[in-house]
Amino acid sequence: RRLMVDREIRENLQAIRATGAKVEYHSLDVRDEQALSQLVSRLRDKYGKIDGVVHAAGVIEDKLLRDKTPESFDRVFNTKVDSAFALAQLLDPQSVRVFVLFASIASRYGNRGQADYAAANEVLSKLAAELDRRWPGRVLAVAWGPWAERGMVSHLEKHLVARGIALIPPHVGAKMLVDELSAGQKGESEVIIAGGAEHLVRPKSSGEGGARHEPKSVGT
Repeated sequence: RRLMVDREIRENLQAIRATGAKVEYHSLDVRDEQALSQLVSRLRDKYGKIDGVVHAAGVIEDKLLRDKTPESFDRVFNTKVDSAFALAQLLDPQSVRVFVLFASIASRYGNRGQADYAAANEVLSKLAAELDRRWPGRVLAVAWGPWAERGMVSHLEKHLVARGIALIPPHVGAKMLVDELSAGQKGESEVIIAGGAEHLVRPKSSGEGGARHEPKSVGT
């Protein structure tokens, strides 16, 4: 599995360089705030400023709540949430033109065995809404549907397909994200990119604080 991931990384870097772009690859644990801070500082010192950031960190350890340990829940939740908050604190709001947080439709519609993952992605959506109000640049959470990855379709993907959610081919998803960044507007802090999600029933909120805002929806 690791060899396949390393090969995919090399292929992606080669494809980016083939367009004439310059690219660097740094590997670190996004939960390590010191390492993350040092990397952001090095990049800022080297390039002068950071114009855009895409936060796509995440892990899944799908289990029903009765079978999930607190350590597993924290690992899934904190990998997304802690690193996103750390980045928000490290970035300069005055120079960042766009800050994209990769979320999931699981935060909107739920998914079996993903209480921790859904909760983490919901926090990212709320963080994006708050930062988009406060920062000059655009901040948005993209609630992705399931990706059509190479090779075997995962159990999770099969479950979502059974619910009528279409898998997103990587090249289609990438184009739709670029289109959203080009044509989207500030104030649209949550965007759903998924095929077939419009028929799903969204769980009702039992909390206080008024109605939940409706995200922009983009079908595949």
